[in-house]
Amino acid sequence: MGETLVTEITLFRFENKPLEVFVQCNGDIVFDAAEVCRILELSHVGSALRVLDEDEKGVHTKHTLGGEQKAAFITEPGLYKLISRSRKPEAKRFDRWVRHDVLPQIRKTGGYAVQAPRALTEQEIVAQALQITTRQVAELTAEVTVLRPQAEALKVITEADSDLGVRDAGRELQIGQNRVVEFCLKHGWACREGGKLKAAHYGLDKKYCRMCAAPYTDRFTGETKIREDFRLTRKGIERIAYRLAKQLTANREKQAQLACEMELH
Repeated sequence: MGETLVTEITLFRFENKPLEVFVQCNGDIVFDAAEVCRILELSHVGSALRVLDEDEKGVHTKHTLGGEQKAAFITEPGLYKLISRSRKPEAKRFDRWVRHDVLPQIRKTGGYAVQAPRALTEQEIVAQALQITTRQVAELTAEVTVLRPQAEALKVITEADSDLGVRDAGRELQIGQNRVVEFCLKHGWACREGGKLKAAHYGLDKKYCRMCAAPYTDRFTGETKIREDFRLTRKGIERIAYRLAKQLTANREKQAQLACEMELH
């Protein structure tokens, strides 16, 4: 297949591994080749693609924040051929999941709805923090005032099995990618090298973040290469959630105290 332009991209996860599904203008569904190979633990994308027929693979152009980018893709028949060649236990689960869950949903609704554990919104955190702070002003002791932010922090932490990139961490914490990057730079977890985010010594020492190898397809040569990506550990994500909840609670506590002082006057 030649180069095509994909119009819709759906990002979802198989056992916490990212996978993009593309819907072409003609309605055909194709999959990101590098991500499929990563799920099936096929180390060389180029070698995997060589076993496919020409009509089972190709190059697509997709729209990203950095502009249009080219990437290798495989069709449904190509996907099933790669699955059949994998002897990994994940392959059978992946095959059933694609056939019985993902593809029927995409064809029916045009997208895939991931049922994830619900995390509190920032507005809900603020509302709960305000309620707690109001009670603290009227009833609670100084000791309770110290412990409450920790309790609130636990409510914004969602369960996950692995580390996350800054984009996914921003989604989970519901603060966006930019604020996650800003937090990591401000607190010495990360630094910039050549415009890229790198784990700093403090972040590595505290096990808040790490660098991990990630395969990608060169947009010009089609070759599979390896880059190092910045990832936040579960410990780091929990720490950010705690600091955010504590800050929100502290801000609301100050507002409540000012309100009480005004009422007394």
